[in-house]
Amino acid sequence: MGIFCHKCNCYIRGDVDQFGCHLQLRGHNPPFSCCEGQCDETRIEHKTSFLRHLRHFHMQDIHSSDSEDSDNAGDYEEASHQEREQEQEIHQQEHDDQEGLQPDSDNMSVGSNETMEEGQQCRQTEDELERLAARYTMDLKKNGNVTDVAIDTVIQETTVLLGKVLNFAMEKIRANLNQAKGKPLNDNVLENSLDIFIGDPFFRLKTKEERLLYYTKYFGYIPPEPMFVGKYRFENRYDKKNKCTIQKQIPCNFQYVSMIETLTAILNNPVLFKLIHEEKRSTDGRMRSFLDGKKGLHHPFLDKYPFTIRLVWHGDDYETVNAEGAKTLIHKLIALHFMIQNLPPEENARLRALHLLCYAYRVDMTSGEGIDVLLEPLFRELEQLQSDDGVSIKACGKPFTLRAILVACMGDAAAAHEMLGLMPPSANSFCWRCTVNRKDLHENIFSRGEKRTPDLHKSHLQAIENLGTAAQKYYGIEREATLITRSVHAPFPESFVRDAMHDILKGIGPMEIKLALVEFVGKKKYFNADFVNARLSSFVYGPADSKNKPSANFSDSSLNAITSYNLRQSAAQTWLLIQVFPFLFGSKVPADNLHMRLIVLLKRICEIVFSPVLSENDIGVLETLIFQHHTLFSLLYPPNQGNEEAARNEEITEEDTDSEVDDPNEGLGETERVHQIAGAGSKKKEKVIRPINKHHHLLEYPEIIRDFGPIVHYWCMRMEGKNALPERYASICNNFKDLPLTLSDLHQTKHAADFMDWTCTVREEITFSLGQVTTIQDIEHRHHVSFQLAGINEDTVIEKLTTVKAGGFVYLPGLYVVLPFQANNVALFGRILFPLRADEKIYIAYQDTELMTFDHNNGAYRIKNLSDSPIKILLLEKLPPCRPMSAWTPYDSASLYLSPRTSTMSDFIPPEHA
Repeated sequence: MGIFCHKCNCYIRGDVDQFGCHLQLRGHNPPFSCCEGQCDETRIEHKTSFLRHLRHFHMQDIHSSDSEDSDNAGDYEEASHQEREQEQEIHQQEHDDQEGLQPDSDNMSVGSNETMEEGQQCRQTEDELERLAARYTMDLKKNGNVTDVAIDTVIQETTVLLGKVLNFAMEKIRANLNQAKGKPLNDNVLENSLDIFIGDPFFRLKTKEERLLYYTKYFGYIPPEPMFVGKYRFENRYDKKNKCTIQKQIPCNFQYVSMIETLTAILNNPVLFKLIHEEKRSTDGRMRSFLDGKKGLHHPFLDKYPFTIRLVWHGDDYETVNAEGAKTLIHKLIALHFMIQNLPPEENARLRALHLLCYAYRVDMTSGEGIDVLLEPLFRELEQLQSDDGVSIKACGKPFTLRAILVACMGDAAAAHEMLGLMPPSANSFCWRCTVNRKDLHENIFSRGEKRTPDLHKSHLQAIENLGTAAQKYYGIEREATLITRSVHAPFPESFVRDAMHDILKGIGPMEIKLALVEFVGKKKYFNADFVNARLSSFVYGPADSKNKPSANFSDSSLNAITSYNLRQSAAQTWLLIQVFPFLFGSKVPADNLHMRLIVLLKRICEIVFSPVLSENDIGVLETLIFQHHTLFSLLYPPNQGNEEAARNEEITEEDTDSEVDDPNEGLGETERVHQIAGAGSKKKEKVIRPINKHHHLLEYPEIIRDFGPIVHYWCMRMEGKNALPERYASICNNFKDLPLTLSDLHQTKHAADFMDWTCTVREEITFSLGQVTTIQDIEHRHHVSFQLAGINEDTVIEKLTTVKAGGFVYLPGLYVVLPFQANNVALFGRILFPLRADEKIYIAYQDTELMTFDHNNGAYRIKNLSDSPIKILLLEKLPPCRPMSAWTPYDSASLYLSPRTSTMSDFIPPEHA
């Protein structure tokens, strides 16, 4: 029968917990009376005391009454919608019996169409409410990084709120019906009728386990699977019984997400399925993807199965606690993700395009073959995917044969060396693509070694087996790597692509900017650190770049001597600083200054390296620019300067240039450290500047681009953004008992929500802010606007917009865009006057600009606004996929300059000859 509720005057089916939910839903307030058996507790002041009383004194009576209909009562966590509907019908009949209302048998025909339709409608309403409630809890975790404990609290409070709302609705409906019919309405009939349609939408979502079950069944949630590493570790755990800390043996596990299940979920998204199968090679001679490179043009498996999914793996590790300065690495994690290369670049630019493979504790992978343990389940699944039979799945409701191959890996230098079984980047043999050593790099910045092919790597392993440790150090190989031995369609190490973000924005860029500033401030005394900070703060970057404005954090002590190459800037800030550096300090530096020239060359290199579309001419220009850049670096810092022993001691290693925060003494020789500690009066040795590993990496970029397509598609910028989420969430949840499980659960919940929201492509996602609604006749200077050429009639309603976001770009009045046509083989720019909307289409109203020249000193285009030129209208979708720019003005000039981030116009700019 259940538990009798004296407030509702009826029996409530279920156990004490369900009865507590009923009290919350109905908003019943104390005092409570117990009506079980002959109990004389008629006034209990607290709900928890009431429920505790039922558990302690009446559990046997409740269980015995429930056992009479146990055949009809399903398990609380697994109850289906149909079972709960049957319970509601039984409950409704019990209510009627309590009130002495006997149902009319003539009106209770179970088989009648009317009753079946009403029951079906009730179930649909209940299903929809439950689905909305489940998505409500999922969005809390996706958008707010809310912990499961917080979600439990939200559910409890929302349930109480719904109960209050239901009571309020009952009172309003009762008052209206009584007023209309003039006679009172039975309370229980009204309450039970509303309960059928409203109910408790969180009925099966009370706990984390219940929510995950629901997400898995209805939302495509893919649960992570724990996998045993093969060893144990000891941790200190508090023993509550003995009230002391004891050591406990903990199995070392990592959380793995099935790659096949993730690919199946991706192909069941209609938008992604269509995008993957619409991919084509370029026909205009430009490189846009892997298919346009040498590796993709002549790939036997892709020629045989054109719709094969191409996978790119990424590996990285990061500290989740005190990431700015942690040294203990107690909660450092390894994360492996993969990306689908078949999708357009603008889709892969989003964080949701990175799919989790595994999370693991760094301390569990410290042994020589630790990382190979993570790769083992990946290759087991990959063997199925890259076979001729593939994996049979259902995609969008139809049978589909899933095939996928690994074509490349990406990551920073530390991740690459670990996954390839090589010694760390600080070793003498520091390059994973060739056999060059550090001494050769110091003597000649253009030094190249023998290319590391799978066959050469195998011969090196054989030599190490015969000769031992000495050969290990000579070849730079630590162990035989699973990534090399088990990869079939991607020959490693050469298929591990360089990362332009770490090489340029975290390596060469900070180093050369620091060297230039030390030259300007510490040696030449052109200005001081306060001047640097003032220029960084006051420069007008414009709306397109203001969010990446460099930090004004320089000091005279940091610019008088080189203790570290770190600028304390993010990668995006460093990228903008490289672009704007000539505009900030060009007026205070002689025009022929070689340090400024070095930065401008690096700026030109960045424009090509970070371009998503490249031509053979671009690669030729890149080779020339790299040659000029390295030649100038060798001229400024000759290879034979200083003492060789000092150079060896004072070398700033790869790890120093990669780290976010450096020890101020890192990179200094022992002698220099002693002088620094001795005090300001001691004489310091002058630092010997040498090329770093990343100068050598840059030499390989033209070859990598020709083989794999634009290298920007393999950079780790989006990966760093992906890692920022678990870092932030770890500090919020404060649950470090099994951090890989906690973070993988968060990722998979967000992943499932992202798939549900992935209903259109990036180019189709257009948002705008409405400014003014008008007509052509009311627009100022309408006679100078070519509306008819754009296909807009004079009587069309025009909506002038303030902001338009489309294709990942923001279009604002005052920004400059690259136009889709040329004059005399020279690209043209247009200044946006205002975006507008007409006939459900988005247009850009702009004026032409005059391209004066390309200024090699600033590495930018000098333009002139044509204010008297006619206003032109262009459909937004016809604009090239180039980021809108802000015009910059140097401090010593009134001229306007445009500095594109990518090589949009590289075909029209000849490289400057030395």
